[in-house]
Amino acid sequence: MSASIDTYRSVDLGTASPRQIIIRLFEAAGRYLDEAVRAFERDEPALEALGSARSVVGGLMISLNFEAGEMARNLLRIYLFALDRIHTSITENRDAGLEEAIQVLGVLRSAWQEMPAEAARQSAPAAGRTAGVDLRG
Repeated sequence: MSASIDTYRSVDLGTASPRQIIIRLFEAAGRYLDEAVRAFERDEPALEALGSARSVVGGLMISLNFEAGEMARNLLRIYLFALDRIHTSITENRDAGLEEAIQVLGVLRSAWQEMPAEAARQSAPAAGRTAGVDLRG
């Protein structure tokens, strides 16, 4: 059954718009960070969840399109903030402000969800680029 779920997800992402993919990445980062917070509360290991969150946020960060100017630089600052909270939580094996990272990433997710699809398309200067993010890989 796991293989069929993976196939469904890959087909689903293959047909998703760049905007939908970005929203899903923010949702995934939030889920992983929530999982890490809960693990710390139960005094359980959080490394796997933190590593997954770090990968998602890092992926968002490296996909930035700096031709978009200040927007991309501001997103970079937010991603670096979240990565700092994750890194500190990993190295100190404690919740080092993960709720703050969840909050700022949640604000970005909400902004993408509320952005009209047409505005997201218009903000893309080239195929695969959306509002400061380059999704071409």
